[in-house]
Amino acid sequence: MRRVLLDNCLDQRFGLYLEGFEVVHVLALGWDRMGDMTLVRVAAGEFDVLVTVDANMPHQVNLKRTNLAVVILRVPSNRLKDCLLKLPALLAALSVVEAGTFTFV
Repeated sequence: MRRVLLDNCLDQRFGLYLEGFEVVHVLALGWDRMGDMTLVRVAAGEFDVLVTVDANMPHQVNLKRTNLAVVILRVPSNRLKDCLLKLPALLAALSVVEAGTFTFV
């Protein structure tokens, strides 16, 4: 089962909708104050995928030498109702994303 980390910018309740995956929110780990580079480095050791709405992350972080995939939701806001609109695409992506890559859904 893939381990998925939800970024601080996402509602914690969003994880309840990601059935079939082991989902943890950064708040549960006390990682909510980490910058992107630190978060990716730490998450790469424990998770398979990071889900975020931070569209700037590909410009700030190099994933090439990590075992972490990042999925970026293209949504009008980080409100739960907006993120849920991308749920089917996200669920499909979580099963196929490859480590060291960014995927937009």
